Amino acid sequence: MRRHSSLSLISLLVLLLSVHSCEVHSQECQCISRSRTRIDIITHGPALTAPVHDPFWYDFQQAAVQAADGLFIDMHYKTTVEGTLNIPQLISLIDRSIAEQVAGVVLTLPSDHADFLAAARRVGEAGIPLLTVGPGSHLAEQAGSLMHLGQDDEVAGYQAGQQLAAAGGRQGLCVVPDSTQVDYAQRCAGFARALGEVAGSTQTLVVDKFNADRATTAIRDALQGNPSLDCFLAADFPVVAALDRALTSVGRLNEPVVAFEFDSTTLTLLSEAHLLSVYTQRQYLQAHLAVSFVTLGTTTLNLAANKMVRTGPVVLNQPDAILEQQACVLAGHPLCGTDPMEVIGGCSCFAREGITIKTFTHQVNGNPFWGPVIAGVKQAGIDLGINAVHVGNGVSIDIEAMANNIANAVVDDPSVVGVGVTVPDESLIVPALISVAASVPACTLNSGASLINQLRNVTNGQVLNHIGQPEYEAGLVAGARLAELGFRHVLCLNFEPTNAVLQDRCQGTGDALAAAGGDGMIEVEVPLADAEETRRIVLEQFAADSSLDSVIGTSNNPAEAAASLLESGQLPAGTGVVTFDVSAATLDLLENEVMLFAVHQQPYLQGYYPTLAIYLHLVTRGFTVLDPLFKTGPALVERADVPARRCEAEFFPQCPEGPQEVEVSLAARIALGVLAGLLILCCVALAVLVAAKRKLKVWHYASPFFLFGSLLGAVMGYVALILYSVQASTGACTTGLWLLLLGMALLLGNVFAKTFRTWRLFSNKRLQGLRLRDIDILPIALVVVGLAAVILIVWTVMDAPTATLTTAGLGDLEYAYICDSPDDGLAFFITTVCYFGALLLVALFLSFNTRNAGEAFNESKTLSLVVYNLTQVLIIVLVAVLAIDDPTGRYVLVTIALMFGITVTVGLLFLPKVWITIKGRGDEVAVSRFAKATAHKNRTRSGTTPGSTTSTPSNNLDPRAELNTVVTQIFDSSEV
Repeated sequence: MRRHSSLSLISLLVLLLSVHSCEVHSQECQCISRSRTRIDIITHGPALTAPVHDPFWYDFQQAAVQAADGLFIDMHYKTTVEGTLNIPQLISLIDRSIAEQVAGVVLTLPSDHADFLAAARRVGEAGIPLLTVGPGSHLAEQAGSLMHLGQDDEVAGYQAGQQLAAAGGRQGLCVVPDSTQVDYAQRCAGFARALGEVAGSTQTLVVDKFNADRATTAIRDALQGNPSLDCFLAADFPVVAALDRALTSVGRLNEPVVAFEFDSTTLTLLSEAHLLSVYTQRQYLQAHLAVSFVTLGTTTLNLAANKMVRTGPVVLNQPDAILEQQACVLAGHPLCGTDPMEVIGGCSCFAREGITIKTFTHQVNGNPFWGPVIAGVKQAGIDLGINAVHVGNGVSIDIEAMANNIANAVVDDPSVVGVGVTVPDESLIVPALISVAASVPACTLNSGASLINQLRNVTNGQVLNHIGQPEYEAGLVAGARLAELGFRHVLCLNFEPTNAVLQDRCQGTGDALAAAGGDGMIEVEVPLADAEETRRIVLEQFAADSSLDSVIGTSNNPAEAAASLLESGQLPAGTGVVTFDVSAATLDLLENEVMLFAVHQQPYLQGYYPTLAIYLHLVTRGFTVLDPLFKTGPALVERADVPARRCEAEFFPQCPEGPQEVEVSLAARIALGVLAGLLILCCVALAVLVAAKRKLKVWHYASPFFLFGSLLGAVMGYVALILYSVQASTGACTTGLWLLLLGMALLLGNVFAKTFRTWRLFSNKRLQGLRLRDIDILPIALVVVGLAAVILIVWTVMDAPTATLTTAGLGDLEYAYICDSPDDGLAFFITTVCYFGALLLVALFLSFNTRNAGEAFNESKTLSLVVYNLTQVLIIVLVAVLAIDDPTGRYVLVTIALMFGITVTVGLLFLPKVWITIKGRGDEVAVSRFAKATAHKNRTRSGTTPGSTTSTPSNNLDPRAELNTVVTQIFDSSEV
């Protein structure tokens, strides 16, 4: 990550948030730094900085980058040199990732070449998690992939073929841009299968996608060579335009055509009905989910049980061509930056700030299962940059209250844009879920798996997925494993008999034992948090039925209570004790061989994925994976698995998922904020003093109106410094920039206006009458401020400072937010410095030319000191931002330097006058550098009367002395 070294005054101040400590609750649970977690994405497509040439891969790449930025991982995006399918280069990239011992690999599978698949298998053999995406779903198992995200291209081609057959097609042409890519071959094969079912046939034509004229000619030749061709499949968007031109050239534009993937040209043809439909696989979901899943799998060991996550095929018809959903694919699904109203290529950026996704569960206090769920919800919100909130039941389950909270989620909190919901009771929760899904997308989790298809249909797809494990299937796994170990009759401890999830667990366990020739299962109700009562019930059941040889708990607490009976010898030796779900105590019992195994549903994913699924649905304007059930289990955890599961059992309570945000010392922020506040009070006190003593010559000659303007500028600067001490945000960065620079413009602009008036008066060598009142020279001060405002407006529009994440100069586990312009703001910084520098130099020049004026009018010494002071401040600020990496040290030094610059400038302008006033000499100011004894005489002989600004010089007096006298009379007559 580059060092952010913007030189604007605002970007020099570090705006930081909170510090989190990394505490490890177990010596076996080690924190994993996401900043050190390297994930390599290896694709056969190009790496792009704009969507112009290939919007498919641009969208894919943007999704990967957005996911990696949120997860704060070290993501490397690798492609072949040409950005096309090159097997030797892909193998080389894979082997390099293995040699560099990356944490995980995401790989596209465009080829079934044996050497390529062997290289992919080497990733898993090296102990590196491998996920595959895009083409080659049928090759994922051969490649050793833990999960494939994409579509079955043969199925997609088959569906397209069915559509073409329904349109009357029997003789098909499949146009492909590459003969070696398996996805194209699979699409053509599916197309052929569909037409074969209606006694049709197909042929495949390979064309040059890089030469449109040559591709058009090849297709036209094929059409003329085989006039019976009556339906067409474009296997990828680069050949669509060529196919359309060829059909047009032979007068067959009405023939049915289906295309795969799209660019802007393809959408135009679809909207004009040149295409029946377009099939897409939603590459954004593939990349974002793959990066998220491999990161979670690497850092938390939580990986879904789905071997295939289907993101397509999805069919776009003519009305879909003009939807924003497609425009956002072409634009790479932009997230909002400084402008929340930004529109890119017809796609409005997605604004994450202020949105909330709530997860409602039937969690009750005392059940350790829900800890990982809550942790997953929280971490998903952090990774996605949104508010993610968990709402449980608390002390006891109250389904009616839970249903009411769900139904009113959006009404109670308008920031809610999606909900996750457990379904412990269908009669109450399902109606509430359907109600809220009418407003926002939703997911079910943990319980309610059997309802997902029904809910999808009833809500028109607004209930996206169910996240959890099929509980009856989990019971079957548990029962089968017990049978393998020789057990025949199990006691199932159910702490919530009305919960369908727990009923399925018990039933599946019993059915599996019965199927293996055992005696099945006895189910009893036990309390969740009363271990003594649970032990009493277990002993009572074993005393009543001697055939019982094992116990399974529907959650950790009952099973752990039963395990204590086995440890104390109160249950027969050899009794098997197992549990659903995992806790720290469960892992201890497994490690000590008191428990046999645990059936694990990875609750961390159940908390994390609903928030992620809803977020992606919102970002993409409606995308979701096609699979209704996202399996988080079942997985068996036995003694050998304990070391790897320690952190998971503790659900990462203090073990961070990545580097920690570093904060400026709170004491420093408070101290400097209070100091800025005190200085504001001093400015107010000076303003009161000026107002009260404005008729004294020491203040009157200094122009009170402009003194007030300078004080206002100083106050704005101090307010900016106070603003810098609060939480970093783009708004704070921009507001602080405006306050500080406009404050400096007011402070110096008023000094410049006063200096200009003095120069204008004393340069009037013919002593002509002048009317230079405050109102007459006010436009000068306004022009100074206005020019500064123009610089700020252009700066804000073109390169506005934003709260930007940086790791420069920080530890491996640390990051911070600074105010930084996207292009570093250097041009605007130089412009600002040159502007204020020129302003001060001109004022200094004017003041020097009036050095013969009395001290009451001449401020050349003051301006010289101001220039010297501000130059020192600028040097200090530059040194601080370039040489000091410690956020607190940099914040303190830069803030003190700016505060010093403003304060010294105010002090130079005001303190000498305050001192004269305190000494009672406010009317005894020097109006001339010449002998005071001649002042009265000069006034007497000048012929000027009070209230007049016209004078006739005397030939017997020094003109310079007389000029001072005239200027004094101008001020005394209130003509200023």
